Amino acid sequence: RSNDNGNVVSESTTLAIGDSFTFGDGVDNDRSWPACLERRLGKQVINAGVNGYGTAQALLRGEILLEKIESVDTVILSVLVGHDIDRDTLEYRSGRARPYLDRIDGEIDYVFPEKPDAKGTRQNPRWHILQYFALYQDLSRISDILPDTSATNLTRRSSSDVTHAEIISFVLNRFNEFSSKKVLLLQYASELNNDHVTRERHIWRDTAGVFPNIQLVDLYQELTDRKKTDSNRIWFGRFGHHTPHGNTIVCEYLKSRLSADR
Repeated sequence: RSNDNGNVVSESTTLAIGDSFTFGDGVDNDRSWPACLERRLGKQVINAGVNGYGTAQALLRGEILLEKIESVDTVILSVLVGHDIDRDTLEYRSGRARPYLDRIDGEIDYVFPEKPDAKGTRQNPRWHILQYFALYQDLSRISDILPDTSATNLTRRSSSDVTHAEIISFVLNRFNEFSSKKVLLLQYASELNNDHVTRERHIWRDTAGVFPNIQLVDLYQELTDRKKTDSNRIWFGRFGHHTPHGNTIVCEYLKSRLSADR
């Protein structure tokens, strides 16, 4: 995604990978946190966030991009705690095929869908009477039992025995192999105190502690404090993406941590 900062000339480049919180869903190009970070650092920051990606999916995209982009000295892997890991076992999400994680001969690895244009994907719509019932569609997206019958919004989990801890370990082991500086950025929606979010946050922090070459930047306390005292809205709605103001908070905190690490 363009940052709309004009032609930024720098000897080195930062690559930001992640989901829609990295992409900056809901804000203009120049109001995302990667665009803000580019201005604050005075160096190119590539926004490679993709709406709906899980963390392992974003990591794979990063691996591919690093083969094509020269002069990347820093990679920021952004994680929406409590959400992204669940997506990494989905073969289809919102009508799009995705590489997903599954157990193969006892080892966890990427699996690529054999039918990227299966019924229910955007390339191959299907029609069913149940697609017209909004309640059924909502339930089918959060259940592995009810089939998703929407026309172009197929969501299907194809792996059920890979745990969150295993996915986090898989991601960080692969991320640790990057030759560039590595930053793990933990981001949050507004439900900061949700038990599920709290449990996953501890797994991320504990596992990241095993990798001294990965710098951990955790926004939890910063966002918690801001949520209590900041009169400006940080998120769009209850579970929405970051507002322009929220993206600025992410940018400024990340900039301070990157500067402190130098």
